Amino acid sequence: MEDLILAHATLVPMTDESHYLRDGALYISNNRIVEVARTHEILAKYSGHIIDLAGKLVIPPFLNAHHHLYQTGISRPSRDNLLAWLTNTLFKEESSLEKEEVFESALLDNKAFLKSGVGYLILQESQFFYETITEAVKTCKIKSLIGRYCGDNMSVLPDSLCESPEESLKRLVHYRKKYQDDTCVKVSLSPRFLPAVTPAFLEYIEDHMDEVGLFLQIHFNESKDEIKLTRDIHHKEPAMVLDSHGLLKNDTILPHSIYLSDEELTILMKKKPIVTTSPTTNLTLSGEVAPIAEYLQKGIPVGLGLDSFATSRSQTYMHELHVLPGVVQESPETLIPKILTSSAKIACKIFGGGVIRAGSSADLVIFNVRPCNPWNYVINHLSPENVESTMLDGEVVYERESKQ
Repeated sequence: MEDLILAHATLVPMTDESHYLRDGALYISNNRIVEVARTHEILAKYSGHIIDLAGKLVIPPFLNAHHHLYQTGISRPSRDNLLAWLTNTLFKEESSLEKEEVFESALLDNKAFLKSGVGYLILQESQFFYETITEAVKTCKIKSLIGRYCGDNMSVLPDSLCESPEESLKRLVHYRKKYQDDTCVKVSLSPRFLPAVTPAFLEYIEDHMDEVGLFLQIHFNESKDEIKLTRDIHHKEPAMVLDSHGLLKNDTILPHSIYLSDEELTILMKKKPIVTTSPTTNLTLSGEVAPIAEYLQKGIPVGLGLDSFATSRSQTYMHELHVLPGVVQESPETLIPKILTSSAKIACKIFGGGVIRAGSSADLVIFNVRPCNPWNYVINHLSPENVESTMLDGEVVYERESKQ
């Protein structure tokens, strides 16, 4: 691929909560950003194919930090009861979905994500549709960490969704080897939630951490009923359960984390796992959302996710982002830069992109706007309609058609 220079851009690198660069330029070679500087400095130093952006806004792609693509075809919950929806709807309908329909809906969802500037997904997917979802991701070239669901507790999960820890790790190793050279796909283990796994399952995982690898994902403290069920099964608070088995680390991903005791919060402050929040889904299924402003203030990484199109009241990441401050009662001017830069750091940790700086993957979103104050646009006016193109590893994977 020819070396590329994006010139005369307005850059928001997402490396901190206020920095931006006018008349900036990027030199891209071998799918990576080599240098970021003023346009005249880059043009004096490098040669390559030059694209003059004439002041257009360039930011890293967004990270949808928690999502289930297979759930698009599941019936929407009618009231805020997580365990009832899981038992009465999700677990029953999951096994009846058709792979062809799941693949087609995943394709449409992924294309919509790219169209709205999302370039990274952290997914948790049913073992029934793991390969189906992975192939949809590969087709769209959207970068994804895909957790494979697992669990063995027959008192919580139907038999069809249960499997032994030995089988779970066997399948994980298989997929990790299968996709080891794929730039779009990263594989992780994903116990559904703590009640879905027995103590024996966790003990087995603890004894095989080398096979488990990075970025274990597990739904965490999403509802009070879930926490009570965890105590009944594991006889400890949820954070203590994970910590006692060595599973609470800085690469553990904990979606939701709505209800934390003081002791659990202290453990998370020490271990620094990745927490994700999905406000409109949490309001639907639990009636509350996590105190993410406090988590961010205490140094806990937080990412924003939609959860699924069966549960979210938002249809785009941008809508969920703009809903978030009102839901948690924080100023958009304060919270949105913090959640975006925190999410960018998570994306950088997992995918090597997410920020605009030397050494990062050439993952970029170009907006057809020339804002006087770039951060003001990001905080108050982001719109999918203004996304002109999304680039991953230096390749344009989405480009808006020109209006005739």
